[in-house]
Amino acid sequence: NDLVLSDARVSKVQAWFERTPEGEWLVGDAGSTNGTRVDASALPRTHGVRIRSGARIRVAESLDLMFLEPDALWCVIERVRAAQRTLGDAAP
Repeated sequence: NDLVLSDARVSKVQAWFERTPEGEWLVGDAGSTNGTRVDASALPRTHGVRIRSGARIRVAESLDLMFLEPDALWCVIERVRAAQRTLGDAAP
């Protein structure tokens, strides 16, 4: 699967993610022009590094993202939905 980031500073192939057989996630820079960082540390171009849910990813020194494992992402989605329902109930 691909994630498209519409920003001219982001390389066509910026970074990659991989799930290991043990269930851990790896992220690596794919030889990008402007680099990729995880929690302020530059990623090596030679291999992936382990990443945890909630890690901050900075792409091309211009775009900040957060990595969430599927379960954590669903928790965020449910909180947003609950907030939207609450706001909808409060509308005049």
